[in-house]
Amino acid sequence: MSSAGPSADHAAIVYNPVTVPLDRVRGVVEEEERRHGWGASQWFATAREDRVAARRPARSPVPRRS
Repeated sequence: MSSAGPSADHAAIVYNPVTVPLDRVRGVVEEEERRHGWGASQWFATAREDRVAARRPARSPVPRRS
C-alpha cells in the first residue's frame, strides 16, 4: 500500500472482446462492486486474435442467479 492512504478494493477483469458480451458483464460486475463496497474494476481486453482464449469457455467468478 502506498503512503497516500488506503485504496478501495477492486477487481481486474481480463476479457476477450470476441467471446464476452461486455454490456451484460459490466452490469453484473458493477452490481457486485456496489454490493461488496469495492471501487471501480479495471478492464483489460485480450487481442481479438487470441484464438486459444476464444476456444475456452469463460468461467464467471460471479455466481449465476437462479
